[in-house]
This record gives sequence, structure tokens and C-alpha cells, in this order.
Amino acid sequence: MLQGTIINILLLLSSFLTIIASMVVYTTRKKFPANGYLTAGLVATAVWGFAIYATIITGSLKVGNLSFASAALIPAFLILFILSFSGELTKKWQLFTLIPAVAISIFSLIPEMLSREISVSKGYIEMIAPGRYLAVFDIYFGLYAIILFYLLFKAWRNSAGIKKIQVDYLIFGLGLSLLFGALFNMFLPWFGIYEFNNLGPVFILFMSSAVAYAATKHYLGETQVIFSELWASLLILILVVWLGVNFSLFNVLIFALVISICVLFVRTVLSEARKNHELSRQKRQLEIDKNELQKLDQMKDEFLNMATHELNTPVSVLRGKLSMIFDENFGGFSQSQKDFLAPAMVQTKRLIRLFQQIIEVAQIDQGKVELFKNETNLTELLEQSIKKYKAEADQKGIALSLEKSKEYKISVDAGKISEAFENLVSNAIKFTPEKGHVEARISEDGDSVKVSVSDEGIGIEKEKAEHIFEKFYQAGRFDKVSPVEQQGSGLGLYIVKKYIELHGGKIGFESNAGKGTVFYFTLPLK
Repeated sequence: MLQGTIINILLLLSSFLTIIASMVVYTTRKKFPANGYLTAGLVATAVWGFAIYATIITGSLKVGNLSFASAALIPAFLILFILSFSGELTKKWQLFTLIPAVAISIFSLIPEMLSREISVSKGYIEMIAPGRYLAVFDIYFGLYAIILFYLLFKAWRNSAGIKKIQVDYLIFGLGLSLLFGALFNMFLPWFGIYEFNNLGPVFILFMSSAVAYAATKHYLGETQVIFSELWASLLILILVVWLGVNFSLFNVLIFALVISICVLFVRTVLSEARKNHELSRQKRQLEIDKNELQKLDQMKDEFLNMATHELNTPVSVLRGKLSMIFDENFGGFSQSQKDFLAPAMVQTKRLIRLFQQIIEVAQIDQGKVELFKNETNLTELLEQSIKKYKAEADQKGIALSLEKSKEYKISVDAGKISEAFENLVSNAIKFTPEKGHVEARISEDGDSVKVSVSDEGIGIEKEKAEHIFEKFYQAGRFDKVSPVEQQGSGLGLYIVKKYIELHGGKIGFESNAGKGTVFYFTLPLK
């Protein structure tokens, strides 16, 4: 039989430790809303322990009722803590939880409602004569315990990562505490066994240890590790004192069981602490790197915008002057002089197109592209684009054609779709050898219209295919072994892909090295 004096020392010590736990939890993260409810729950638990101790010392029925009153508040505060911890706390939950708990707590203080008489002997409560409404208290406490574990299970099911681990600890700590508390303070008294009544609050150390860790919502820090080790060590120390006074084989088994639980608890906390410390470090570094990259990307975009606008002005002036020479015969230049200036005109147009592409890419990346959709005859739009490149194709002896089955009218930004299609046609002519054939085709494909452009060029190798729509990528141009000579910025296909996707369409290609390539895109008919 356990001696009442030793149990009372454990009871008093555990109550003091629970008060200390409430202070540590509250001061750890004051801005965490759940901490207030958790602190209140731990304080109510400590008051419960102190009230039982005071009842043993004084034998007062009024003090005994105080233990019922404080115990009634414990599950209510823990329910509010779990709801706040899970982000589900509302004013309705606060009212529906606190009002019955406060009512039962006040009701418990009324004489002879829960207990009519208390008898104290040999340092423990020998007998409690049940009051008329003790069953109401037991039903209330059992119902709140069920709600508490339902909410814990719900939080565990809906959580992931570190939060799921935290809920694991809550279930572990609250489960053991309520199990032993109910055993010593509810179930055994039903059978007239009261000498263990003051042991219930001692096992609340399981709850305070586990919950102290869970008070930190977003991370597992060194404070929680030290705190867990401290509580496990104190619990072991208390049990060592108890075992020294009450040595028996049964008590040794209980001591070994508690030691095993404490060791498992601390080892798990340490393991998770190491993992989450490393994850937190990597997350912080990733955030730093992300911010730096965003700053660099913004600086790059700003530089490109500034550079292209500044360079575009003199180049546009140069193109205007050259256009006057070639288109208006300004200055009376001879044909040989025009032939001499022709490369300058070609390269000027190329520079202007490059500047335009850089500006378009910057707008795409910054999400500043606007679509001006109108109902458009897509077939006619493609025919007009084909005519623009007829002369260029004829210079290389390339047969350029558009195969169509009917006219398709859809809502698109005609300028951007025309630019996308012309980019594919231009590329096809560029890579098709002389006397070759470039064929564009428009057809219906389910609930979409499909536009394709096929060439007879060198094709695209499989290992390079995945990069073909990336910015500045040009297949084979910078190959160290056999570079493919070509002009362009490597931005065209990137722009085409983005414009098509902005219309809700898809783009792709089929190619075999040495056998040509077919680029295609789809646009929704509706």
C-alpha cells in the first residue's frame, strides 16, 4: 500500500511543476492565441492538485468541492486550445464550450451537490459520500473528454508535417494524463477505493510535458527539447523517491514502464528536433535565395527594359532613313548603292525585332500581357500571314502552302495569334533547304482548332526537345562539336508558347533528326 505522505509530496510537487509549466508555455510565445487557453488549462490542473492536497490536510468539504470545480474547467480549456491550435476556433465554439463548463464549475461549489461528506485518514481521502448530482459531473466530464479526443483525431487527420507530429504528442500526453486521472479519481472511487485519489494530478505531468512542446505551432526548437528532457528527468526523479520508500516488485515494474515511456518520448523529441532544425535551416536559406533571385530577376528586367528602349530609338531612326532610301527612292541612290546598303537594312530590322521580343518577354514574365480578343476568321488570318512570307520562300525556291478544310471563326487576339503563327512559318522557311516544301494546315480537333506548320529541315534531336520552348535556347547553335549556324535570339518559340497558353491552347511538336519538324498549336473553338 502506498503511503499517503509520499503521495502527497508527489501531488504537491507535480502541482508546483504544472504551475511552472503554465508560466513557461505562456512566456514562450505570448502572441500565439492558443497559449492563453493552454495556460488556463494548466493553471486549472494545478489548482485541482492543490485543492486535493488542501482537502487531505484540512478535511474540508468546501475545499473538496473546489477540486471538482477546477477539474470541470480542465477539458474545456483544452478543447479551446486544440481548436485554436487547429485554426478552427470561433465565437460559437467558445460560448458552447465555456458556458457549460463554467456552469458545472459553479454548480460544483454548492454544498452537497457533488459530495455530501469527505473523510480523511492516514494522509489520503478515505471516503467521499456522493452527492445527488455527481453523475451529472461524471457525464459532463466524459462527454468533454470524448469531444477533446475527437478534435485531436480530426486535427491529426487533417494535419501534415510538423503539425501532425505535434498532434501526436498532444494525443500521447493527454491520453496518458486522462487515463490515469480518470482511473484514480473516477473509476476507483466508484468501487470505494479512495487512497489513490491524490495520484491523479501527479500524472498530469505527461500532459504538461507533451503540451509544452505543442505550444510552439510552427517549429520544434531547442526550448522544447530541453523542456521535454527536464520534465522527463523530474518525473523519473519523483518516481525514484517514491520507489525508494515503497519498494516492491510491482512498483519496480511500474517504474520500468514509466522510464521506458520517458526515454522513448525524449528520444523521439530529439530525433524530430534534429530533422526539423535542418528543415527550418534549409527553408530559411531557400527563402533568402528566393528573395535574392527575385531581386536579380527584377534588376535584369529593369535593365533589359531600359536598354531596349534606349537602343530602340536610334535603331528606329536608322530604319526610317533607310526605308526612305529603299521605299521612296529618297536621295536618288543608284541600284548598286542600294545593294550596298541592303545588309544594313536587313540587320536593322533584325535588331528592331530583337528589341521587340525582349520587351515582349519582359511583359510576359511580369504578367503584364493583355489580350484584346475579338471574333476573328482564323483561316483568313493565317492566309494573310502566309502571303507575307511568300516572297521570302520564293527566294529559296521553297513551296509555301496553307491547307484548309473550312473557315474557323473564334475569339482571339488576332495580333498575337498572327505573331505566333508567323514565327513558326519563319522558322520553317529558315531551316528548310532550297527547293523544299513548307506546309501549314488548319483543321478541327475535337472542341479545338489545330494549326500546324511542317518543314523539311534538320529536325530536333530527342535530348534537345525538352528545352526547345525555353528562353534563349537554340538547338545546336552552341554545340561545341558541330554548331549549327543560325540567326535569332532564341525567344520566338518561348513567346509563341506563352501567347498560345494565354488563349487557353496548347503547343507541341513532332520531329525526327534529319526528317523535318512539325510544330502545332490548338485553340479552343469556344
